[in-house]
Amino acid sequence: PEFDLPSDYTLDCNNPSFGSTANIISDISNFEFEGDWFDESSGDINIDMPGEYTLKAIAENGCSNSKSFSVDIDTIHPVISFDDIPILDCAMPSFILEANIINDYDSILWLGPGVNSMNTSIEVTSEGTYEITAFASNGCHSSEDVIIESENDGPQFEVTFTTIDCNNPSSIVTIEPITEIYELNHLFLNFTDPIGEVFMTGYTGEFAIEAIGPNGCSTIKYFTLDIDTSTIDFELDAQILTCNNESTQIEIITSEAYTNAVLLDQSNADLGNPSQEIFDSDIYTIELENYNGCISRRSIEIISNKELPVINAFSIEEQQCLSTVVLNDFSISGGEAPYTLYVDNNENDINLNNIVIEGEGDHDILVIDANGCMVDTFITVDPLQEVEAFIEPEITIQEGENAQLNLELNKPLDDITSIKWTPQTDLSCYDCLSPTFTGNTVSQYLVTVNDKEGCSTSVEIRINIDLIVRYFIPNVLLTNTGGDKDRYFTIYDNGIDIETIDQLLIYDRWGNLVFENFDFAPNDPELGWNGLYNDTNVVSGVYVYYAVLELRNGEIVKEAGNVTVIE
Repeated sequence: PEFDLPSDYTLDCNNPSFGSTANIISDISNFEFEGDWFDESSGDINIDMPGEYTLKAIAENGCSNSKSFSVDIDTIHPVISFDDIPILDCAMPSFILEANIINDYDSILWLGPGVNSMNTSIEVTSEGTYEITAFASNGCHSSEDVIIESENDGPQFEVTFTTIDCNNPSSIVTIEPITEIYELNHLFLNFTDPIGEVFMTGYTGEFAIEAIGPNGCSTIKYFTLDIDTSTIDFELDAQILTCNNESTQIEIITSEAYTNAVLLDQSNADLGNPSQEIFDSDIYTIELENYNGCISRRSIEIISNKELPVINAFSIEEQQCLSTVVLNDFSISGGEAPYTLYVDNNENDINLNNIVIEGEGDHDILVIDANGCMVDTFITVDPLQEVEAFIEPEITIQEGENAQLNLELNKPLDDITSIKWTPQTDLSCYDCLSPTFTGNTVSQYLVTVNDKEGCSTSVEIRINIDLIVRYFIPNVLLTNTGGDKDRYFTIYDNGIDIETIDQLLIYDRWGNLVFENFDFAPNDPELGWNGLYNDTNVVSGVYVYYAVLELRNGEIVKEAGNVTVIE
């Protein structure tokens, strides 16, 4: 028998498979060959693997003829590498980037921030990721990324300075480097003055300090030097000298700290300790020195009077669930009318018979008569323990589970008059401390508690349900046999767990996309893959699927795996 086979052939990245036809010259009864590369009926040849291919033809007379041809493969890729990559900074704002490429290549392509070039090298001016791709004549190509970093930050430092005040006419400015500093400057409006890390100045106002780092980048910090001449703000208070109070002390009222205090009389003579007892009426002055050495003065007149007013007996009435008492039948006698009444330094109407005192603790009641004579007393309002409730504000349970809700109180149950859970659904009880939740949907409850003192409080709890989600993905697809479901590949659930299949992609072993579908429902085989590509059954083998699922609990999941196609 006579026939011809194609010449030897080389597979590469441009031509991953080889197709041809045997030239049959004379009648042939049958062929003998290994594999499935030859179609006897049509004479077509399809090869995607390198090797030696032999075809034996047998004529009807029993004579045979064998011929062979070779298929090689060339998938050599270019190899890309880089030398040390510099860092962009203020001293080096750009540089030339060139790659080392091993093996032959026809062309290259650079892509990156502001770069699209086919030159062998590029100028880099921005940080980011640059990609180079080298293309070989066999259709194979290689890509590499190089990350360019930049350091354009100036040095870090802190500035501290002392305050100019009555004690210190100059400020000491200190620069404390955090990172390395090459140069320090004091910036003025029209010139720059180099400085050290410590300098003194008596000027006030805004200062600017520039620090230059080893990368040439600079940082400027601004600060203001003020003069501190603040003084102590204070008031003086003292009781009137009476027959019952032969002496008094001057009280210094201030929330500020002072370093020294001096007591002076009307002639400015130094009397010593301001807290000493004073027996004579006069005008006294106290000088307070602030931390900055500045001094402030206040004067007070000590008055002498013999007769004091009297607070008559009264009754105290406590108010329900309030830190409040009412002084009933309150009245003043003695001294010299009219009287002035102060409760906690706030003036009250002396003509009222009932005085309201609010807030727990001690309260000062002061009465001053027309001559300035004073009498005072204290009323103590006992602290009120209001009812407090505590509960975990939010819990999560599995779908189908029950949960016990635990309410904690700061008082015993004997002091509680009522407990109420609302809404009154899906709980084992609605007036207890620890009901059991039996619902299967997200719920929120308000718990209201009242005590014997008429106080009330409320807390809330939210119960979240963690849904259980299940779905199934087949791993075999039968293209010519089996039931309807076996001939299709899709994703299945119990009918409620998957909201939608956002995306389903199928790839062959070469990475070619053979099927895709978007935004469709699960459990419908005909919406999945039927094993066809371009209306033709694909060859048996392993294929890769990738799916994006939107579940009923709102979660988005991604699945990938293999499905085996069997004819």
